[in-house]
Amino acid sequence: AASLPRIDGLATVLAGSASKATNAQVAAWCAQRPGFRIDPLAAARGEPVVEQALAFARSHLPAPVLIYATATPDEVKAVQQALGVEAAGHLVESTLAAIAKGLRELGVRKFV
Repeated sequence: AASLPRIDGLATVLAGSASKATNAQVAAWCAQRPGFRIDPLAAARGEPVVEQALAFARSHLPAPVLIYATATPDEVKAVQQALGVEAAGHLVESTLAAIAKGLRELGVRKFV
């Protein structure tokens, strides 16, 4: 098997899963260093969540940054009840995609 190419540059972790494992990983990260939590309801209200996430990243780069929409099952259910299941999922996905694009423009090259 061929080895993967080395990618130099800034790094970020984007997390959108609501699994127990991801919640535990996010908690472990945030116990040691800062992370930015995406609030889907704030995004739905038109608040500048993408811009806030990118400002957070700018203030912490060149250190690796974590931006996450990870939530507990109850939090996910509340957002889905407020927005609808499909709309909530689309909103989180499109918000993470916009943040990823902005991070790329900031020079981030490693995405996990």
